[in-house]
Amino acid sequence: MGFPLVGGRLEYLSGRPVAALVYQYQKHTINLFIWPAGADTTAAASRFVRGFHVDQWVRDGMTFWVVSDANEAELTRFVRALQAP
Repeated sequence: MGFPLVGGRLEYLSGRPVAALVYQYQKHTINLFIWPAGADTTAAASRFVRGFHVDQWVRDGMTFWVVSDANEAELTRFVRALQAP
């Protein structure tokens, strides 16, 4: 995949515990946040916020958010690798 896993931690977002996995791409950090999907789930989306690319989606009852300053093409490649069956 070309994105080695370099760490993980427990974070709290909006008062809920979420898994945070940290991947590396060249000199860029890619944070993957995962938590159980609830009634407040939204459709898959990609956006650029304050210099960071953000992708989100829901799959198999889990919410996924990816945040990184890596370029859009590489982040898309990372997300597609995660979403592959």
